[in-house]
Amino acid sequence: MSGPKTSRYTLTPEQRRILEEQRKIERRKAVASEKIKKAQKNLLAIGSMFEKEKQISAELTTRYGQDNGVSAFIAELEEITAPTQTVVTRTNYNDVESLEASADMLDASLEKAEKLAEKISSFSEANEIILREGLCDDIDNGFEASFESIPEEDILKSMRCSAEYKLKSHLKKEFLPKNMADK
Repeated sequence: MSGPKTSRYTLTPEQRRILEEQRKIERRKAVASEKIKKAQKNLLAIGSMFEKEKQISAELTTRYGQDNGVSAFIAELEEITAPTQTVVTRTNYNDVESLEASADMLDASLEKAEKLAEKISSFSEANEIILREGLCDDIDNGFEASFESIPEEDILKSMRCSAEYKLKSHLKKEFLPKNMADK
């Protein structure tokens, strides 16, 4: 037998309705799965992008005792992004309701995280300026320091101690002959 091999099926209205419902469910699953992947990727990216801001915040806290609330914002951001993987692993990918609930939850978390990221960025810019100005002031103060108030004897004593220490460390490495090591 030659020719195309095709089959024609005639579906009842009930079968067409069931098939259409199945297609709708599969589309909803695909859309929800894609939303989950996108939200998870964005949340992980946002959660890992503030290392420099953490360092600046820690330095400001150490120097001045406060960081304009940046560390609190970063902690709040970590609380939002931390459960992302748990939500994804607990999602039942065969159940459209579970997929959509997880997608909605991650979308809400992403929205909160984006708002916090904006706050962190704006406050961190201010913190960086404050830290830079403080460091410049400290450097200027260091150059303005005067050694006039230190007695000359203390300076010489300090230099002598430093020289003795260096000499002893070299002796331990046996750079000098034994007869010079005693002097």
